[in-house]
Amino acid sequence: MKNPAKFRPARLLGASFAITASLAVVPFAFKAGAQFLGRDVSQLAVGIIGFYPWIAVGEAAKLLGLVWAAVFAVVALAALAAREVAGRRRWAVALIWLAPCVAYAAWLAGSVLHYPALYDEALPASVKRLVFRAAFRVSPQTLYRVATLLFAVGPVAVLVRRLVPRGGVASAVPRLPRLASTLGLVAASSVLAAVTWKALPKARSAVIPGKKPHVLVIGIDSLRADRLGDAAVTPNLTALMRDPLTANFTDHYVGVPRTFPSWVEMIQGMPSAKTGIRHMFPGFGARAGTKVGLVTAFRAAGYRTVAVSDFAGDIFPRFDGGFDVVDAPKLTLRTMIKMTVDRAFPALTPLVASEAGQALFPALRESPAYADAGWLARRALAQLGDGSTPTFLTLFFSTAHFPYAAPYPHYRQFAARGYDGEFKFEKNPESGLREGGQRDADVAQVRALYDGAVSAVDAELGRIVRELKAKGLWDDTILVVTADHGEDLYENGLVQGHGEHLRGRNVLRVPFLVKMPAGTAGVVNKIPFTTRSIDVASTLAGAAGLGAGAIGDGTDLMPWALGRKSGDPGLLAYSETEIWFERTGDGFFQKKRLDYPGISGMLDFDQGYSGEIVLNPVYENAIVTAKHRMVADARYKLIYLPTPAGIEYELYDRERDPDDQHDLAPAAPPALGEMQQKLVAWIEANEAKKKLVSGYVVPL
Repeated sequence: MKNPAKFRPARLLGASFAITASLAVVPFAFKAGAQFLGRDVSQLAVGIIGFYPWIAVGEAAKLLGLVWAAVFAVVALAALAAREVAGRRRWAVALIWLAPCVAYAAWLAGSVLHYPALYDEALPASVKRLVFRAAFRVSPQTLYRVATLLFAVGPVAVLVRRLVPRGGVASAVPRLPRLASTLGLVAASSVLAAVTWKALPKARSAVIPGKKPHVLVIGIDSLRADRLGDAAVTPNLTALMRDPLTANFTDHYVGVPRTFPSWVEMIQGMPSAKTGIRHMFPGFGARAGTKVGLVTAFRAAGYRTVAVSDFAGDIFPRFDGGFDVVDAPKLTLRTMIKMTVDRAFPALTPLVASEAGQALFPALRESPAYADAGWLARRALAQLGDGSTPTFLTLFFSTAHFPYAAPYPHYRQFAARGYDGEFKFEKNPESGLREGGQRDADVAQVRALYDGAVSAVDAELGRIVRELKAKGLWDDTILVVTADHGEDLYENGLVQGHGEHLRGRNVLRVPFLVKMPAGTAGVVNKIPFTTRSIDVASTLAGAAGLGAGAIGDGTDLMPWALGRKSGDPGLLAYSETEIWFERTGDGFFQKKRLDYPGISGMLDFDQGYSGEIVLNPVYENAIVTAKHRMVADARYKLIYLPTPAGIEYELYDRERDPDDQHDLAPAAPPALGEMQQKLVAWIEANEAKKKLVSGYVVPL
């Protein structure tokens, strides 16, 4: 290295290999964990890798090979630049060699600041504290700009040195052959940039008189209804809710507060007891065949049907809902192994955690720590194209799902600067905060993370609206906003909820907004009566004028939304719990339920169908029998709880006690018997293969 002019290719290979190895084994390498349902599953994945090592080896080879190629290119460029200035300015040679190293360090720091949850398991507490404090003072974009500037030092030095050699511009003529190669490289880069720019979607009007309206269904995982109207958290959603063309169904209930069964209910217009999808891990038999319903109705009407999502949307590739295009990750054994490998090299994560890296490393889209609403919105808008083809687009954001790991600046948007607990960037369900053991500061931070995640999605909703207006599509689009379920955030001793119990309103009640095209007359802005997720399919078909009639068992709510009907139709809401996340604990819901093995002990890999994660069928009936169930009408809410000691019931007055704090069942009012009859009638009408044994609903 004393004489850069004699630097040989063999040494370039050796140097690039050494740098790649250093990046791979920095002190915190191999400490990052993979996540599944917000939990660290690194140990499980490592065990799986032992059985399927070729998948892990292939993914690691792809990642390290890419890094080695990039490092080799940078080292070669630095060597070329150093040779050009050798003997003139030793500080320049040092700068050329150090610039790429410092640039990558800045890039890595920017990535940590941008997606801190991706590095949460790898960073020691002192570094996480530093990152959290830095997030209030510097932005990742600043560090990215520094990295870009430093990366450019080598190419600029080469270009300037060749354009202006020692003898001046005139002396460059004899060196044209060498100069031509540099200019050719610059020209090729310029052409590539121009082609890329030209390929970007451009805003242009696409309004075609009399054509079918586009339908954009935006689902936001875990979105509570009470966050609409909070202008600090959801300014764009609040503006949409108050738009005169928006019908706001203010008492909208989901049937199962988990993603997979809830979405299938919305698409098919039938309760999960009829769809066969009653939990997150149905076997292939329950998922087989096209799910005739909302999406197939739009496809039959000439619409192009598309679903775009990130990690929580891995349900869409797992069943045939009728979508022509599904742009979402797939939950398989192969994906889990690859995600573990992709996160095993934290120093290399910036190369993987980018929109460009997604093409080569798509498994990382399954990570909750990488639920970036920004790139998801861009992918969805690209699917609309110029708007000339009527499109039914489902866009499902996972950012607000636990662990609420929103990227910068949203994770610190509502956080207290002085917070120093363990939930700086994310909140995994298995981490602390059990009932009765919460610190006020931790609870406040978890709520801040949730609000930041919701705010991240709201910001992208605002951008989507602006893009639709810029393209001339806004006035000709039906825009729907809803959620698969809500979330408890430690109010009234309800901990996190998320399908674990049915008390309260924050998990079961979600937004349902339908913004109609411009010129629609008579839109009623606020519809207060109870509606259900099974009504979504029929309502959207009615809004688009498909003439498809009722889809499944749902009710078309558009006559009320357009003022053609009035009064309360008297719809009965039904909900049921899912597989327990937390098998045991101090929560009331853990003490009042039938037990079965923990979730990890019941799951298996469906070897016959791409290694998808499914429930072992041995436990299917036990899970259905143990479900808590709920029915609610306009006044009362009844909860059915099967316990080892018998069936218990809870009854709440929805008008006077919306948070379910005062159980009326012990007093046995007449409403208790009436609601029990409604529950039994619902079960008899919707669960064909069952029997009632001492009050227990037992599937056959």
